[in-house]
Amino acid sequence: MIVSASSVFSFLDEPQTFLLERTEIESGLFSVLRSRMRAIVIALAKDDDVAGTQLSHKVRCLLSEWLTVPVPFNSAMGDTLRACCSLNSVEARWGRDVRNHFDEALTVAVGLAQTGSPLRDKLCESIADLRIQERPFRIYCHRAARVHFDSLLAAPPNPPLGDEAFLHTIADYRDCTLFDTLIKVGPLRSQGWGAVPDCIVTAPRFKTLTQMVWSGCADETGFGYDPVASPVNAHGPLRRPIQWAKRTIVHRSGSGAPDNATDMDDLELFGSMRPGGAEVHPATLVQIGADRCILYPADGKVLSYDPRDRRTPINKRTPGQTLIPGTFVIDRRKIDIDLGEVKAEHGRYSRTWKERLAEEHRREPAALCKRLRQAGLDLAHLENAVERWCKPPTNVIHAPKERYHFKILIETLGLRFDSATSAQRDQHTWWQSAWNEVAKTRGVAVQAGVQEQEIVEEEILLLLNGLVHEIRERARTVDEFAIQIPEAASLEGELLFYRVLLTEEGYRVPDSELKAPCELSMAEQWRG
Repeated sequence: MIVSASSVFSFLDEPQTFLLERTEIESGLFSVLRSRMRAIVIALAKDDDVAGTQLSHKVRCLLSEWLTVPVPFNSAMGDTLRACCSLNSVEARWGRDVRNHFDEALTVAVGLAQTGSPLRDKLCESIADLRIQERPFRIYCHRAARVHFDSLLAAPPNPPLGDEAFLHTIADYRDCTLFDTLIKVGPLRSQGWGAVPDCIVTAPRFKTLTQMVWSGCADETGFGYDPVASPVNAHGPLRRPIQWAKRTIVHRSGSGAPDNATDMDDLELFGSMRPGGAEVHPATLVQIGADRCILYPADGKVLSYDPRDRRTPINKRTPGQTLIPGTFVIDRRKIDIDLGEVKAEHGRYSRTWKERLAEEHRREPAALCKRLRQAGLDLAHLENAVERWCKPPTNVIHAPKERYHFKILIETLGLRFDSATSAQRDQHTWWQSAWNEVAKTRGVAVQAGVQEQEIVEEEILLLLNGLVHEIRERARTVDEFAIQIPEAASLEGELLFYRVLLTEEGYRVPDSELKAPCELSMAEQWRG
């Protein structure tokens, strides 16, 4: 039953004060685990190698989930951490310090499995009290988090939570009836892990917000408005301002944080560490399995199949609008087409600096790396990076990813214009001219990739329109299947079809994370 707007306004206009009851959980062991995982994330985030940033990303996602979802403290924590990587390869690739952080984190995870989660204990108590008092409640969480809430009450005599107990989207919240208490695990944040719409404080449909958070996890500054600040006039036809009272309860489990230090706000830290400072764009999540999804540009067109569309079943559709549950996305990542390779050539500057770099690296590699570090080029695995920068061009000129790092490299090599050059009179330094050369090859490579994708998708559209009957038969019985490209076609490989289970807007994603299947838990970091 959808509640009417007049009922909501009447409820908000009643003379009452809403209560934000925040329970902060302190756990000595969990604090140690957080500190070790945080150290791993920070150490690997500095790495200039894809493997390092990917491992940093995995560990960051794990800890972000554990801070915003009532996960059980059991053997699965250690198993999941081990599954991130091979510990022996960690030491060989990133050094003993990072390996020690992993070892210590795993030891603590084993200890936590013996103690259990104090946050889950407090959450169970809260739900039990609400049921005894017959106070209607709802839980706001993302869909992927529901399994952990369900597991709280999996055994008798606790009645299980039904679908009506959960709110996952702003639409769910808008359509629900008035109730007494809203339960939220994790801080109030508008984006990222554990995000929640600010209307829960600006337009509450309940009297009490029960919030369970780990120590150090602060609410986002300016979320909605500060519940403990002076009353603010709400927008809309209300005659009374919405007033919040705040009560904080601190629950300590075991000893305090390591070395009696205050727990850091890991979520805030991780939010500032998005890969490479990459620019993010609006995106829509398309779920294609129980725990898998694909993130697409919000305004993009996706090659897809709609079994209900008799006129143009194979077409490009917009996620959330025409690409909806019941349709199939078509993944072309296993298609090969030979369009020729874009080959970057040595330019005037790259030939010079690469020769100087290779010469110094051959002569005194350790001394070179020491000078670069002292100048501020502090990459986790600088030695490997320097070897890669010495290599000749492929589709790009191999060079540091960051402009500032490139500047340090060139200045350390001592390359500059002499006073007679025209470039100096034009106020371009040597490193700037060399960087422009590197950037140009990267731009050409990106443009070539865009053009290739357009050509391939047009070829696929023509091909699949001749295979609609086979596709329709397969789609009737399964949610995922592959169509092999006929041998006579100009393409090679296979196309993967995934049935769309749901779509969800509200993500902001870097280009590197778009259009490829990933785990739902990994996509959560891009909310907002």
